[in-house]
Amino acid sequence: MKGRGEGLDPEKLFIGDCAMEQRGLLTLKRPIHKGAVKDWDLIESLWENVFHQLSVDSPPPTLVTEPPYNPKRNRERTIQLLFETFLTPAAFLAVTSVLSLYSCGRTTGIVLDSGDGLTSTVPIYENYSIEYAMQRMDLGGENLTEYLGRLLTERGYRFTTSAEMELVRGLKEKLCFVL
Repeated sequence: MKGRGEGLDPEKLFIGDCAMEQRGLLTLKRPIHKGAVKDWDLIESLWENVFHQLSVDSPPPTLVTEPPYNPKRNRERTIQLLFETFLTPAAFLAVTSVLSLYSCGRTTGIVLDSGDGLTSTVPIYENYSIEYAMQRMDLGGENLTEYLGRLLTERGYRFTTSAEMELVRGLKEKLCFVL
C-alpha cells in the first residue's frame, strides 16, 4: 500500500502502515492488481523502502514470489529491476503455491490459494507444479470488498475514495467469515 498526499509535499511517499495511518489525507494506490504488477514505479519505491527498513546496504540474494501464470514480461521486468536497479547478486522467482506446500512440509499436493485479487488451484508433484492442470480465476477478496461496498451503498452509505474503501476492507476482514 502506497499513498501520496494531497496538499502535502508531492514527493513525499507514505508506504505500508504509514500510508494507512494517513489514509484520510492520501490517495492510496496498489501496484499489483489481480496478481500482476500494474505500476512498476510503485513496486520500485516499495522495494527501496523494504531494503531501507531492513538497513540493507547492498541487497542480498532475493526470493520473489509470483502467482501461477505470471506473464513472461512481468517475470523479466522483475529480474531486470532486481539486477539492474538494486544490484542483487542473485534472484529466484517461485510460484506462491509451491512455497505454500513447502511450508506444510510437503512436496506433493494440491494447493488452493485465494488471495486479494485471484484464486488458483495448483497441483504439485515432487516439487514441480503441473502447469497444464493449474487453474486460475481473477476472483478474490478484492471482489468481496467491492460487493460489500455495493451492499452498503444500497443502504445509503457512500464509499467513493480509496481511503473509504479501506474502511470497507476493514469491515470485511473483521466481520465477515466463510461458512
